[in-house]
Amino acid sequence: MTLAQILSVVHKYHEKLEGRGIEPKKFPSSSILPTAQQALAHAQWLNEHLTKYLQDLQRDTNAGGNLDEAQRMLGFIQGVMWVIGQRTLDKLQADNRNAPS
Repeated sequence: MTLAQILSVVHKYHEKLEGRGIEPKKFPSSSILPTAQQALAHAQWLNEHLTKYLQDLQRDTNAGGNLDEAQRMLGFIQGVMWVIGQRTLDKLQADNRNAPS
């Protein structure tokens, strides 16, 4: 996926979670077994983090970031969305395929 495509998908998920009242909150990295609400809040936090990461990358290609890292973050967000029941695997795949260039 291109930077623009990843941004498009991340924006879609951010809007979806925001519409459900999910506030961004990073889950403690030393904790396990988040509730569904905590997992979605962490995904929303990661949506915001990833958006900033990609915007920095877009402004300065020498910023030290790369699309591989962005794709891993997106994959984590999508995994949360699937496991928590927000998106089906078919919809997640379609999101990636249909993201505007």
